[in-house]
Amino acid sequence: MANQPWLEQFRAQLGKEKLPAAYVERLVEEISDHWQDLREENMPTELEQGVRMGEPGQVAALAGCTYGRRLLRRRPVLAFAIFVLSPLPILVLLSLAMLYAAGLGLEKWQGAGSGHSLKQTLNPAAMDAAIAAVLVLSTGLLTAGFGRLAERAGLTRRWAVASGLILCLAVGLTIHQVKLSDTLGQSSIELGLGWGAYRYKLWQAVQLSLGLALCFLVLRRRPRTSRQVGTVKV
Repeated sequence: MANQPWLEQFRAQLGKEKLPAAYVERLVEEISDHWQDLREENMPTELEQGVRMGEPGQVAALAGCTYGRRLLRRRPVLAFAIFVLSPLPILVLLSLAMLYAAGLGLEKWQGAGSGHSLKQTLNPAAMDAAIAAVLVLSTGLLTAGFGRLAERAGLTRRWAVASGLILCLAVGLTIHQVKLSDTLGQSSIELGLGWGAYRYKLWQAVQLSLGLALCFLVLRRRPRTSRQVGTVKV
């Protein structure tokens, strides 16, 4: 690709950004006009024009980021749906998937002839701690994802903070109860939302505190400063 003209490299890089075709064509046309303006400024070689424009990949990435900013800023309802409404169902799906995978592993281990049932091997308190860890870890991962999305879309950090608070609140209200059985396939984990008895409130307080601490650590990271690689008017 290094031997291709700058505009061809730019178009190829835009294809990797997965932008709408109409937006790409309009952007390439505008960049071509800017390229022609540089030529009229007595820049005899494409190398000099390319240095002035910047690296094609970086300019294309900037264009993709700019498109995301315009999309979410022009559609606050969409931003609200992504950062406020979607965190809770995504947290539920992610946590259930992780717990289901762990449960399958334990059941297979029990059925492989380990000689001990889950009730004999595992401690319910340890299982509660593992579930709490899964919930807190899921919260941290999702908060980091929403923070990165807000950063790339050029939105204020308040959207990511809102997502993190919703996730932490949900985790803080989650009640879990482990029931271990000597019979293969009869062990279960019950999850719910609300204020439980004293024993559950202790776990809820731990989950909420750890979730808030992890979200704070994730969101306090300053976004990387991007280097200006050219002027893109869209």
